[in-house]
Amino acid sequence: MKTMAYTLTSSLALVAAGVVPASAAATPEEARRLVSVFETYVGRPASGQPSVVTVEPRGDGYRIAVDIGRLAKPLEAFGVTLGAATLAGLAAPLADGTWKVTNLEFPALDLAVKEQKTSLRFEGTSFEGVWDPTIYAFRTSLFKVARTSSSSSDALTTSNRTARNTVVSSTSEKIADGVATARVQQSEAEIQQTTSIDLGTGAPIDLKATAPTSQMDTSVERFRTRAFMNAWAFFVANPSPDLLKAKQGELKQVLREVLPLFERMGGTAKAPKLSVETPYGSGSVGPASFTVDTTGLVRDGRFGFRLDYAQLALKSAWVPAWAVPLIPTESVLDVKAEGYDAQTPAEQAIDLFDATKVPPISDADGTRLLALMIPKGGVDVTINPTRFKAPLYEVTVDGQGFAGPLPTYKVTVKAKGLDQVIKSLQGVKGVKGTAETVVGLYAAKALSKPQGDTDVWVLEPGPNGLPLVNGKPIGG
Repeated sequence: MKTMAYTLTSSLALVAAGVVPASAAATPEEARRLVSVFETYVGRPASGQPSVVTVEPRGDGYRIAVDIGRLAKPLEAFGVTLGAATLAGLAAPLADGTWKVTNLEFPALDLAVKEQKTSLRFEGTSFEGVWDPTIYAFRTSLFKVARTSSSSSDALTTSNRTARNTVVSSTSEKIADGVATARVQQSEAEIQQTTSIDLGTGAPIDLKATAPTSQMDTSVERFRTRAFMNAWAFFVANPSPDLLKAKQGELKQVLREVLPLFERMGGTAKAPKLSVETPYGSGSVGPASFTVDTTGLVRDGRFGFRLDYAQLALKSAWVPAWAVPLIPTESVLDVKAEGYDAQTPAEQAIDLFDATKVPPISDADGTRLLALMIPKGGVDVTINPTRFKAPLYEVTVDGQGFAGPLPTYKVTVKAKGLDQVIKSLQGVKGVKGTAETVVGLYAAKALSKPQGDTDVWVLEPGPNGLPLVNGKPIGG
């Protein structure tokens, strides 16, 4: 949904090439000029063919429409078809050089990629935003949908999804001309998805997932919007391999200006509860959240993720009663990697790229570029406090280290309830592997350093490369 809004508004940003005064009435001449400007981004029509963009004067603004069905027509050669669809909206210039965008008309979308078919529908939509052409982004925007529905199918699977009261809002801050920091927040309610899998047995497997609400909060810092749009325009103007070969110098300069694309990007998705029903049982979890944080193509790269969930409950005949208290009902997994260089190999890849050769970057150069990405020979890894809690036990892990040919690390593992787990498994009869697990747990307890009711293990590399546990070699 948000992508389609920006398909239109990215073109609106080009109005900055010749903004009409806010007090001037819209004119047919200006509308024709704007069509030409917009075609920089969506392509110019072949001789005798109409443009995929139409611009009509409406009071002191313009109605802008993009025929995305015709725009996607060349993709049919690759097995991709898009049904008739036109995205349209109203744009009016404001006194400060920004544009007010309203009344976006979101079409029904029917997409087919070979055997995969997808449809998307919007009901009860409203949109209002202020577009800043100096940063190619909305200063503010608010998009609402009363109901969304989508479906997809292929040879084996059919899936349908619905949601109500979708709200997407965005804000952008100008860092410099053509550079913006932005935040997008989305929420929706009454989410339901059904999936049917047909494996040819005559009895499809039907799955159902529901959530009362969900939220997403994403942000990007110092996104090079102008350079990105310039690169987009370059590829639109040079759509064939022969043209790109002839203009390699320009292509490389355009790509250099895009780097590092953005400084940082991150986001969190969360839901108060997620429920799943299957023919084999049901389950629920919540609240749950997932966070990702990463840098762009910068020299000091880092990537991290965090997964949180609580109140996991499973009901299935496939889960024996003795296993239920061993399944973590609450977990936090928080890991970060840093110390890699994405910018240097990206810069050198642009320099080395030669579209007249196959491959455009030699295998030897490709290997060297990969080595440049890890200048220290590895990356620094941090395990932030990570926890797994089940009815019988609780395990926490934290530490840091260097992941490379000669790894270094110091990781602390703490566990409560190990004796209860051992006792529980000793009572399980006739299940393969439980006896071996009990032996392993006894061995782990023998290596631990008890602190009250908690077993503690500190793991570090030993002089021969084998791990030390609490300063002692395993088996020592």
